[in-house]
Amino acid sequence: MRRQKAVSRMQKQQNDLVAFPSACCPLHPAYEKEFLMDWDQLSKEAILSLQQYLQINTVNPPGNEIGAARFFKRIFDDHSIPCQLFEPSPGRGNVLATLKGNGAQRPVLLLSHMDVVPAEKETWEVDPLQGSLKRISLRPRGP
Repeated sequence: MRRQKAVSRMQKQQNDLVAFPSACCPLHPAYEKEFLMDWDQLSKEAILSLQQYLQINTVNPPGNEIGAARFFKRIFDDHSIPCQLFEPSPGRGNVLATLKGNGAQRPVLLLSHMDVVPAEKETWEVDPLQGSLKRISLRPRGP
């Protein structure tokens, strides 16, 4: 229920943003759909991507983050975001992606690790590397 309320709130905010400029300069009906977000589809895509990511085994030791780094590189490549893949030692990897701004705002750095701690599967209701949806919540890796 909370998710539905949050999605409804985001849709209203997004629609308000589109409605304001269109009141000033109406969009031609043929182009109007291009500026509206399909929140249900974006939500499905985000959940699927997160599930796929959670299924990549990066348990440390040994780490083996290169699979996760390649996963993100594919996403960045699909969206034409310049990125570099690093593998400083076999299986240990990272990815660096850069979105250039125009200098009007300060830069933002998002930094994350991709390895996880070992999980004792017998203490989980679901496989921790499955990325399964349960009760509208995603079960993450690690304890």
